[in-house]
Amino acid sequence: MKPELLNDYPTKVLIGSNPIEGKIYLIKPKWECDWYWSFGWIGNNNLLINLDKLGNSNIYDNIKGFIPNAELSDTNLWKFCELAESIYTLKKSAELFHRGGSHIVYNAKYKEIMQNKEWCEHINYVIIPALIDELYKVLLDETN
Repeated sequence: MKPELLNDYPTKVLIGSNPIEGKIYLIKPKWECDWYWSFGWIGNNNLLINLDKLGNSNIYDNIKGFIPNAELSDTNLWKFCELAESIYTLKKSAELFHRGGSHIVYNAKYKEIMQNKEWCEHINYVIIPALIDELYKVLLDETN
């Protein structure tokens, strides 16, 4: 059994536009390679980039800088950013619990301490899908 989204969300949702790149869409998250969520991809036919690669500032400022014509109100953009950043943090945590470390160097002692299948599964099967659902409520509430 693999983790699943709680609802059938659109394949892409318009989140705004960039004066050079045009319309920018959030791509529907999906479960990849049997161990992690592919989340935060935005783009169009000519561009594909992850939200966490938009810049060196906080996620809100990075989005505002890249998508100056956002579809979300400022209030909902802050909610969206909080949920997205929380999902990124949880993804990293789930990956750590899956691998038993940060996967830079192998250390059996650390792996034994950090690897936790139950925590990893709870994050991936319960928490992340719930936060993705909340994120889409924010997005679809304002973009429809």
